[in-house]
Amino acid sequence: MTFTKQFIIMDQPLDVQDFQHVTLSCGKILSYHKNLHIQIVQNESGASEICLLGWAFQAEEGRNDPLEQIREIKDRAELEQQLETWSGTWLLIYDKYIYLDACGLLGCFYTDSGIVSSSLSCINEAMHRKSRNPRLRHNFGLDYYPGSGTVYPDTYRLMPSQTYDLINRKYESRSLYLGNKNYETDELRLDAVIHYFETILRNLVRTYNGRIMLPLTGGYDSRTMMALLEYSGIDYFAFTLEHENISELDREAPPELAKIMNRGYEYRKRTGKKSKERLQDFDSHCDGMAADEDRNFYAYDQYPHDDKMTAILRCGVWECNYYTIYNWVEKADLNLKKYTKKYVNIRWRQDMQDSLQHYFDYVKKDEQLLKWPVRFYREQRMGCWLSSMEQALTLVPNMDSLQLCNCSCILEILGGVDLELLKGKKYQVRIIEKICPQLLQVTLQNKENKFPKKSMFKAIKKDFQYIKNCWCCLDGNGRWKEPLKFVKKKLWRNK
Repeated sequence: MTFTKQFIIMDQPLDVQDFQHVTLSCGKILSYHKNLHIQIVQNESGASEICLLGWAFQAEEGRNDPLEQIREIKDRAELEQQLETWSGTWLLIYDKYIYLDACGLLGCFYTDSGIVSSSLSCINEAMHRKSRNPRLRHNFGLDYYPGSGTVYPDTYRLMPSQTYDLINRKYESRSLYLGNKNYETDELRLDAVIHYFETILRNLVRTYNGRIMLPLTGGYDSRTMMALLEYSGIDYFAFTLEHENISELDREAPPELAKIMNRGYEYRKRTGKKSKERLQDFDSHCDGMAADEDRNFYAYDQYPHDDKMTAILRCGVWECNYYTIYNWVEKADLNLKKYTKKYVNIRWRQDMQDSLQHYFDYVKKDEQLLKWPVRFYREQRMGCWLSSMEQALTLVPNMDSLQLCNCSCILEILGGVDLELLKGKKYQVRIIEKICPQLLQVTLQNKENKFPKKSMFKAIKKDFQYIKNCWCCLDGNGRWKEPLKFVKKKLWRNK
């Protein structure tokens, strides 16, 4: 196992291939893979006082680049004000403290013994511990392992609303919203978001030595990103990844959009057989903590990569501001029974229930300014699911997956947008209208064209896949994780 672009912090170096090591100012040893982008500031004695891992881009015009900002800080109390305008996927080590990016996309796990790493597999290597399969399946209950626990009783995931103290081996709470992004109208909010993105994109081009590519679909998120790229005058190339359930709109809209803007475009077909070896590599790299279509994209080797460094501008974090998350999450609140009713694997997995309850207990004590549905989505869907996907994609050579909407100030501004504007993602349509209305000439995604029409054969195939997923989610005693009567009920419902 290569542990590509991962890191680990403990009392001694991790002796594995392609890892480098530095001593932190707190006395701990940081070991990191040679391809992990890292910037280091040393103190007078030569120890590493500040380490910025991953990619961070400044969103506030007139402010210095992230590392230069941190150099100028005299007191740790000033830190949060600086971090809120950083976009990208990053993790900061400041003296003995660890800070995550807005959604915790460069994930971080810690053990009772004080080992900290972006990778559960790295921790297992250091502890000479056998890996445990979380037995997660895409489209079968919750397709990620919910924080703040893991499948290992002594190991936890650091959540976006937490920092970690390397010496005292404990987390501390931090604010997800600072409450200083106040605008009188939604139009002013959207103007501010546009301006922040323009600054981020220009700083990306200035500091990233590689080409920029945009995964394009018929949906709202990637089209909004395309509009922001055009408005900012950034050169880029667009592509679409074929998959089994791709809709007609996702096939037809992207080449039309690229043609309108005179941009290069490629439809990357899914060919050949799914590589079992690549699937195993993907699962091993993120320790099986999430399952999604990205797993298949990697297995079919669909992401573009060659000898040139490439920044892929993915758009998953935009979902933090989608209206539908307010529906059942708000009603469920912190009632675990509601989540066990919705997610079949949580219903029959005591370990997942315990992990989610541990998080709920923490939330009850940790007051935040943002609404509960937004917090749940940001810390669980983004901080657990998307974080694990981003971790696994570090396997793709010469590719950096970047989520530029992953910026605290942008998320706080969009969190203040009126709910009516969030319905149907109207706020994104409004952004496109403001800066690149040509992109609205092509049909946008809706309920009718979002999913392909399924044949009877595909419906039956889906039913059998559901049964197969039940079988794959057996517990250690060989019992079904889903009662047969529930399976039968679901099969009849799908006919």
